[in-house]
Amino acid sequence: MKSNKTIASLLTMTLLFAFVLASLPLTAIVHATVTPITMLTHWNAVKESAYWEDITNYYETSVDTSVDITFEVVDFPDLYNEITLRHVAGNDPDIIHMHAMWIPAFANWKTMLLAEPPQAVQDNIKADFSPAAVSGVTYKGTVWGLPTEYNTWALVYNRVLIENKIDDPSTSADDKAFLTTTLNRLEANVTTGGYQPITWNDLKRAARLLTVWDTSTTPPTIVQNGFFPFVEGMPEEQRFQFMSLLWSNGGEYLDLSVPTTLFNSQSGYEVMQLYYDLGFSTPPETRAYDPLNIPDVWWTAWEEQSIALAILPTWMQYIREAMVENFYNMGVSVLPRGPSLDPGDFPTSLAYGWVMATTQKAVNDGKETAVWNFLNWLNTPMAAEAIPEATPGMRVEFGPVPRGAGCTILGDYLIADSIIPSRMSDQSTGVVLLGYEEGDGYPGDQILTDFWFEGFITIANLYGRPDKPFIKSEEVQAEIGLMFERVVLIGDDPTTAVDDAAATIQALLPMSGDIDLNGEVDIFEVVFLIVAVSTPAAIPGSSKWVRGRCDFNDDGIVDVLDIAIYIQNFGRTGDP
Repeated sequence: MKSNKTIASLLTMTLLFAFVLASLPLTAIVHATVTPITMLTHWNAVKESAYWEDITNYYETSVDTSVDITFEVVDFPDLYNEITLRHVAGNDPDIIHMHAMWIPAFANWKTMLLAEPPQAVQDNIKADFSPAAVSGVTYKGTVWGLPTEYNTWALVYNRVLIENKIDDPSTSADDKAFLTTTLNRLEANVTTGGYQPITWNDLKRAARLLTVWDTSTTPPTIVQNGFFPFVEGMPEEQRFQFMSLLWSNGGEYLDLSVPTTLFNSQSGYEVMQLYYDLGFSTPPETRAYDPLNIPDVWWTAWEEQSIALAILPTWMQYIREAMVENFYNMGVSVLPRGPSLDPGDFPTSLAYGWVMATTQKAVNDGKETAVWNFLNWLNTPMAAEAIPEATPGMRVEFGPVPRGAGCTILGDYLIADSIIPSRMSDQSTGVVLLGYEEGDGYPGDQILTDFWFEGFITIANLYGRPDKPFIKSEEVQAEIGLMFERVVLIGDDPTTAVDDAAATIQALLPMSGDIDLNGEVDIFEVVFLIVAVSTPAAIPGSSKWVRGRCDFNDDGIVDVLDIAIYIQNFGRTGDP
């Protein structure tokens, strides 16, 4: 039997333990009930990981102590497959940062991977973000997440290389006059009225004049590229170039209401003929670039200032880093006007984006509120330098966050990566990071005073056109990339390459919606079609239900066109 002294000691220890427990900070008490939140993204550079570690640590200790946020990263080429494989395994992250064109593949009735954001979130996004960015993350009437990266395409040029050619005594008077006029048109502010883009013929002539060949070698080699096509990277970059020039030549890409390809037209043939003419004309000295040098010299050519003209997206941060102060020899202009573009129309650039979307698993696990609290915080305008730098030197390339008063954390991060933020207030309050001359991209200047951001933002907002996503976007894009490389790198006949791509894509398009509901297009689909066509849209929830299963052409309604697609594909099996 224990003595009274022992019992008293135990009682004293118990009371002391209770007192100490009650005195602990709240964060220590709630630690046992912390909600884990995972986010999958392709932001995997060392500086990016350090940045997000600072941000999440600050959020967990100063904003919401009840969550534990983990960033999981993969290389961009692996991201799509990683999302798919994790879903099959039932291991979806809570937040996915992904390309907006993948939304239909992950938001349809079969996968049910993504969750619809709360209506208040959707309404705020519609009100606060650039219309093209909002359109890019909208699928069948639903805004599927928070727009992040917002990019478009433009014609960039090296002003010094053009001026050097004008000043060269060997340049003819006619060529001097042409290059002077071309430079003036490129230099014109894209926001001024009456601005006239250069034509494709202007581009070809200028590119060939600005190409410098070393004829002492066998075969001759290029030491300065008059024009350099962007083929380094994923097929999406080739598709984006192609579609931007296609639209700027009066053409169209696809018609999903039929469905059919439209790019295998005069407008599309002319786009690929343009690239062919720039790289495969003879003799070699008339080429604007050498296919044998692609992509070997792509990364070094910017540092060496050996590219005069290129068609590029917004996010080329490494050009700024590679060229250092010579970066300010560059300029940004709208795309050149194609020969088949209606005289009353303006060249159009493809504007595409990325999205932070939440998963249905996160909702099922009761994390929706916590997840959107975090995402909304990232998207809240703050005072300048609202968050202190946690570790000196850790974010030397990003700095205290945010830099611009009224800018959001997410907007500030995107600007540091040379990406246009999707939120409109970030576009007006964001501050650049890299720069060398005050008033021209100097650290601390607003992005609208930086020629690169100003040019791309203006083009995106005035002449940008959002990419329309559909379920087979990724597979169709791969065929466009193959077509582009056949012409640019191998020199295949442009018309043949376009027609071959169109034939393959045409076979994919009937499956761009949800026509195959059970493995074969058969009588099973008729039941859903009858219900879909006859169900009034006014019944709550019914419209989304039937459209998700029977909107075969992805146009947002179930009608006679969907019935026609069903008839055309009756008996079809598999998924090409």
